[in-house]
Amino acid sequence: MRKWIPFFIVVAAIIASAITYPASPPTIATHWDLQGHPNGWSNRAWGVWMIPLFLIGMWALLRFLPVIDPRGRNYAKFGGAFEGIMISLMLFMLGLHLVVFAHIVLFAVILLCSAGVMVYSYLEWRREQRPASPVS
Repeated sequence: MRKWIPFFIVVAAIIASAITYPASPPTIATHWDLQGHPNGWSNRAWGVWMIPLFLIGMWALLRFLPVIDPRGRNYAKFGGAFEGIMISLMLFMLGLHLVVFAHIVLFAVILLCSAGVMVYSYLEWRREQRPASPVS
């Protein structure tokens, strides 16, 4: 089931982009300074579809990484942690994507995604903290 989570994250980002595209302004803030003022702008298409494209690329790269890594067989030893880190990064990027469209996407969706990231991270941390069961 865990291998499908990145797929659902990408689908959620694509759906959010498709919903927000018609209502988005012609230029979208894509970078902010330390005070929170926008100082970088992109056109509507790039601003709306940048994160879903980035998520697809990140997912593909992280899926392909064990194949091209000379020590790729070692990924089996820490596969759960690798999956957890990948999913956490993708959820973080999805959260950023939704924050950019906060004026269009419901606040509840952002809150639920944030809560989901926190719960998932906590559960992964707890799973990693369990002592290994003795082999008999």
